[in-house]
Amino acid sequence: MRRHRPLNTMRPTEYIFEITTFMPALRHERRRFELLSDALAALLTLPNNDAVIVVAALDKNVDYGNFYLFLNAHGEAHIMLHEHREYFATDSDFSAGDNIVQFLGEDGVAFSVESKFVTSAERGKEALEYWLPSQGHWQQLVWQ
Repeated sequence: MRRHRPLNTMRPTEYIFEITTFMPALRHERRRFELLSDALAALLTLPNNDAVIVVAALDKNVDYGNFYLFLNAHGEAHIMLHEHREYFATDSDFSAGDNIVQFLGEDGVAFSVESKFVTSAERGKEALEYWLPSQGHWQQLVWQ
């Protein structure tokens, strides 16, 4: 029987938060944390709307992936994970109403996604909180 190593037996030693907010004006902020506890505490200070939050989990020469959280003015979130490929979250417990939902990218340019790839800002932050320690996919969402 072949034994498999657990996925991420190493742990990130650095978390980089790139935060872009659009209201009242375009602003970019970079935060760096060496401790997971500090990165988790930073979640409480993140904006709830009109923002893009990109988090990288790093260890020396290893990139464990990036978590993208796009927040619009209506409290809706679009989540994308980059882990050697892209994963998008869907949420069967959330209804955005419209078929197409708009968000702003890091450069302030609008883009649209299908409503099936939208959840609430609150659940988006919960998914980020779950992702930080292990870079795992939060099981409350479906990942495609």
